[in-house]
Amino acid sequence: MNFSKEVSAYIRASTNQQQLTLEFQKRANIEAAKNLGIILKEENIFTDAGVSGFTTPMEQRKNLQAVLKKAKKGEVSQLIVFKRDRLTRRAREYLKIAHSLQVHGVQIIFSDPAEHPFTTDYGWMVECVFAALLQKECEGIREKVILGLKTSHSMGLWTGGQPGFGFQYDKNSKELKVIREEAAAVKQIIHLLADGKSPQKIAQLLNEQNTLWASRNGKTGKWTTAKIKQIGSNPLFLGISERFGEKVHLKDQKPIVDSRIWQQAQETLEKYTPASRSKSSKKKAALLEGLVCCAQNYETTFRVRKLGKKYKYCCPDSNCTQDCPSKRININELESMVFSHCSHWFSSLDNRVLEKKTGLVLQNRLHEIETKINTLNSKNERLAKEISRHSDNYCRETHEFKKRQLDSKIMKLHEQKTEIEEKMSHFNTAQSELYALGQRQDKVLPILKDWEKSFASLNFNEQKSVYNQIIKFILIHPFRIEVLTNDTEILGVAD
Repeated sequence: MNFSKEVSAYIRASTNQQQLTLEFQKRANIEAAKNLGIILKEENIFTDAGVSGFTTPMEQRKNLQAVLKKAKKGEVSQLIVFKRDRLTRRAREYLKIAHSLQVHGVQIIFSDPAEHPFTTDYGWMVECVFAALLQKECEGIREKVILGLKTSHSMGLWTGGQPGFGFQYDKNSKELKVIREEAAAVKQIIHLLADGKSPQKIAQLLNEQNTLWASRNGKTGKWTTAKIKQIGSNPLFLGISERFGEKVHLKDQKPIVDSRIWQQAQETLEKYTPASRSKSSKKKAALLEGLVCCAQNYETTFRVRKLGKKYKYCCPDSNCTQDCPSKRININELESMVFSHCSHWFSSLDNRVLEKKTGLVLQNRLHEIETKINTLNSKNERLAKEISRHSDNYCRETHEFKKRQLDSKIMKLHEQKTEIEEKMSHFNTAQSELYALGQRQDKVLPILKDWEKSFASLNFNEQKSVYNQIIKFILIHPFRIEVLTNDTEILGVAD
């Protein structure tokens, strides 16, 4: 087989501690290159150390991307890897990498003799099987690791890696060791919390004492409120490990602080921890929501959106140009303008005029519906009499043809009666709704008479209900705002 002398190699290990694994892969790749009569240069060996082939996407692996980029340029003819799982442990990614290399004329060579060669008689069918096996093997390993960790945790062994401030994990004995200097700081923090000191004050106190904390990477820093909360809420200081949804007392691990003092410290932390905001509270409450409309399209209702630090009524109509002043309106400004103009309008009205304006439409509508109901009742009574009369005639009639005529008339009268009853039901429902509206207006009327004082005493939902009853909609023009009330009076508001 004729191989080009241009060759690259790729090696990978999941952790930085696997230097022996990296070195073993490197030697195996160099040996495979020699056996094939290829010179593998040091600069053509690409290494990704401390990179998982399962959790780290291929796009985030720097040196793998460098190899693929080099292959796309036509600078690589063979790529040597120890095994398939060094490229990736995900089936889809493996097929993507293999396809990309094959398209650009790169031959994949495995340096592990036990690994099945890439070039086979069955081609991609076999590679798809190998890709599935890669991912299945990795998932099996993960399941076994998690199962082992859960078992060790239930036995009271530490399984959480670096334990944090105050402790150090001994890899040889696989036990936690207390760091005396840090443990003293932990005791001081827990006791101060138990005495009711806030995390912020404790951080200030420790910084004034020039007490520095050191991280595992050797960096030192000043105390912060978050650091105090993190230490104060760590159950490890009681000898308790919390993992996999289970709290377990660690084997041979003595608590640093007393449980009673610890509990008092937790109460202090709860006191100084703000309650989390619900998702519903993030939305700005808008009094005029559903009433603000674009003058270009009456059916387009403005939406409430947060732009920067302010909430605004925004026109969702795509035809509304960016330079149009009606595109976005500050919530507070619009609500303030509408309130002041409503206040001015109501104060200028006589009480009798006010009552007339708020009740005129309702009274007219009620009178109209009552008239229609009375008319329908009269028609219904007349039809009932006709049906009764024709039914009597039908019983007395002996001629078959006339009986069929009477039967047809009775059926038509019944249909008319059914239609009238349906209309009556509709008007009765409308009448009930209007009576309910009248009751609501009776409640609104005192508010309108003393607008500023009464309106301010209402809660948000009550204020919104009042606006919905007195305002039909608010039209937004480029340089003018129109507030239309339910009795069709227009309040002109300058923008």
